[in-house]
Amino acid sequence: MIRPSTCWAMVCRNKENEMTCEDVLPLLNLLADDALGNQDAARILEHLKECSHCQGEWDAILAVRSGMRRRRDAIEVPPTLMDKVSKAVDRENKQRPIAAVAKTFNAPSLAMVAGLVLLIVLASYLFQHLNAGTVPVEVAALVNREFNADPAFELVDDREALSDRLGYPIRYLKFADWKINQAGTYRARNIEGNDRLIARFELERRLAGKAEKIYCYQAPAGALKAASLLEKDVGGRKIKVGRQGPLSFACWTENERDYLLVSPLSEEELEDLVRSV
Repeated sequence: MIRPSTCWAMVCRNKENEMTCEDVLPLLNLLADDALGNQDAARILEHLKECSHCQGEWDAILAVRSGMRRRRDAIEVPPTLMDKVSKAVDRENKQRPIAAVAKTFNAPSLAMVAGLVLLIVLASYLFQHLNAGTVPVEVAALVNREFNADPAFELVDDREALSDRLGYPIRYLKFADWKINQAGTYRARNIEGNDRLIARFELERRLAGKAEKIYCYQAPAGALKAASLLEKDVGGRKIKVGRQGPLSFACWTENERDYLLVSPLSEEELEDLVRSV
């Protein structure tokens, strides 16, 4: 028989090792990525046995990841679409005063171009039965018409609300000296009229009194592709980088997520940012 005092000592030791819901919930994505040590993973799994709420969150994460794996057959963006974006940017620059163009690239304009690029990228899955080297005029018109009719960006201040709205947990990239100005959902509509939501973040830093911006898009793995960009090994990651007109792009996949960075910064600066994560 175990004495009562012995039982109490065992309970005390167990309580010291127990994890609360506040401890467990932020670590579930890391657990799914196999990024935790064996001891921490075991403690979380032990908590899941006793907590139906955290178990429900864990089941939801696994279900989302399973669904994303089934949708990894996205079609790459035809290079001609990126050429269309570059020409549109060039036309916009020619319409501005030369001095203004030389000094700065307007932030709202950057957001518009970045949004248009993203809609084009997301529209790639429309081409499943088409030659990837050709771009049907009606599809390109649909992409432009959708963007012009609705900027498609909805500001969401709360991080949990953002993940709930998207239907998948967000992974936040931390770049030194950069802060998130805005976060929200970006909507693209396919040819059947169905909406698809992904995350968009506006990042900003100030150097010598000048504001610099990056637009970061995040989607389930397989959603963002960039066929016309050059693939490089950057910090152990396979990323695609390139420049179209005044904008640089960096696109890569990591931990079940696709990331796309769009910015007037140079390709080398974007590579350094990816390397720093």
